Amino acid sequence: MKISVIVTCHNRREYILEALRSLDSQTFRDFEVIVVKNYVDDKIDRYIEDRGFTNVLDTNVKLGHKVATGLRNSRGEIITFLEDDDMYQAHRLERLAKVFEDPRVTYFHNDAILVDENGRTMVQAEPVEETSRVRDEEKRVKLKYLDDKRAGFNNSSIAVRRELVERYLGEINNINLSLDNFIFFSALCNSGDVVTTDSRLTFYRIHASNSSFSNASFTAWVERNIQVLPRYMEDREIMLKLFRGCFIERKLRTGFLWSKRILALLSRINNSPNKVTLQLADLSSSPSAKQFLVTSAFLTAQYFPNTLGRYLLKRIYTREMKRRTKIFKLERA
Repeated sequence: MKISVIVTCHNRREYILEALRSLDSQTFRDFEVIVVKNYVDDKIDRYIEDRGFTNVLDTNVKLGHKVATGLRNSRGEIITFLEDDDMYQAHRLERLAKVFEDPRVTYFHNDAILVDENGRTMVQAEPVEETSRVRDEEKRVKLKYLDDKRAGFNNSSIAVRRELVERYLGEINNINLSLDNFIFFSALCNSGDVVTTDSRLTFYRIHASNSSFSNASFTAWVERNIQVLPRYMEDREIMLKLFRGCFIERKLRTGFLWSKRILALLSRINNSPNKVTLQLADLSSSPSAKQFLVTSAFLTAQYFPNTLGRYLLKRIYTREMKRRTKIFKLERA
């Protein structure tokens, strides 16, 4: 069984050699590495070529485009991903190979060790070691369980059978940022078992330029969301069209509407020339009574952006920072 590791990088150069060195130390050796990045760098390129890794140039800003390029240049039966700022534990690929010996498994996700910008391990609560298997027929009823496990979070924690991602190569090509969600939802909407483990097989780096930077100020949070939310909404639209009729459709609609609500307020607070506007039609598309009431509050707040709008956004910001701390299992000294 050959594993293909697709390493993606856009602009950043400071971490990628650490990511690649973590592949050198793998205990499982039947794997190939395809590095897809948008720049030429003598030192990095020499490292890639000396190890026989495939080095591909792709200047498209979309993460999905880089992954699709990597897939077209790969040969492995199992596909896994590594972001340039993350790293693997030495036995991660060996663990993947054992899990995918069972042909019924199509998707795998592992937990991660958090490290800071310098690669130092951050303080985390001790995990409860558990590996779970959700069989194909259980996916609908165990969706909340998989959500609680964050089974669709972090590309560097995901592995999948080749045939699943090849089926959606055209759609992956157009994904801006939400690749982890897209592959997870693909696995849920197709046949096959999902395996998750609390074993921390990946090092996930927390730093100012990644989307999960949990210590961002309110101003930085606003600026980042104005930049990335439109791209996330584009991704959600692709998924809504593709997975219409699947049991995760409601979840996708809720996520899309939530992003639109926030962006409607952010674009007014910052006087953005490209304002997003909530419409009365968004009330009817709310998937539940609770969501209807929340959408109503946001629809009203967009006309009072500096009072009610700012109040709602600060509440969302505070809740999101607390939620990320809980998700990352960070302990406070």
